[in-house]
Amino acid sequence: MKKEFYVFFIVIGISIVILLPIPLLSIRLSSYDTIDEYLSFTYEPILPGTIEKFYINADEADIEIRYVDPSFNYYAQIEVNILLSGAKLAEKSYENFLYISWNKTSSPANFTCKIISDNWYDPSLWVIKDVEIDISLRKDIIFDLALKVNKGDLRIYIPFGTAIHNIAANTTDGSISYELNQCTLSGNISGNTNSGNLKLNVNDILCLRNLIWNLSTQKGKLDIEIYQYKELGSNITSTISFTGILNLTYHDTLEEVAAFFTIPNMNWEPIGQTKINFTVETLNPTGFNLRSSDFPAENNYKILFFEPFDYKMDIRNNYS
Repeated sequence: MKKEFYVFFIVIGISIVILLPIPLLSIRLSSYDTIDEYLSFTYEPILPGTIEKFYINADEADIEIRYVDPSFNYYAQIEVNILLSGAKLAEKSYENFLYISWNKTSSPANFTCKIISDNWYDPSLWVIKDVEIDISLRKDIIFDLALKVNKGDLRIYIPFGTAIHNIAANTTDGSISYELNQCTLSGNISGNTNSGNLKLNVNDILCLRNLIWNLSTQKGKLDIEIYQYKELGSNITSTISFTGILNLTYHDTLEEVAAFFTIPNMNWEPIGQTKINFTVETLNPTGFNLRSSDFPAENNYKILFFEPFDYKMDIRNNYS
């Protein structure tokens, strides 16, 4: 009898362990839902200015900036694609989870996408949020742009023939990508990320005044590619801060254009995973310099290992 009772107890126990989650799982699956929403906002100032200021602030989103043909109906268009998935969403809308504001009458015009605070005890707020913000700007309008996101990637594409002013891109948890292709710059550029990669691709730009570029990544890789086959117009001074890997490619075909890479004093022993890779082609060999009082032999510059530091880059026009 004792043996039979023991076996019976195990069977009951197994049936409870196996069967009990099934109704709970079916309840959870039956209440699982998604919210798929598309929003569109447009911008056209009442009194157009020489430079249009445009600021974007989001808690959690991927943001992409693209320039479009001047025949576009608006100065700018913001398209927001929202996909939310989780439990108990059947009778809810995106407004239960996201606060979206578009203020186009202020200066600067500003767009905000904020997450309504999550409460751990409310299952309806345990949702997966996928937000994409696509911004189309007319290429015949000069914009001053500021992009800030807590979690998400920032991608900025500046095409041929576009004139731009200041651009500031900041993300706490995400990557930043700049592509500047045969465009005209009259303002400074910055890109800062705490835990993502940063990429800057430059092809034959024209600077209307001396510019400053500030780039930094605390935990990611920094890729910089510069191809300058025509006169630069003015000088660019850049401060680069990173603790990971820097891949830098620089090409020019003019004696009037030169690049200087200034490295602070340091011990050149290999330190951890921090390193720098150079690829350089220039028709002005005297115009390309790597400056440091304790810099090793110049023929060793292609791969270097060093302690984390702030790194300075100067690109000069009309070098002498």
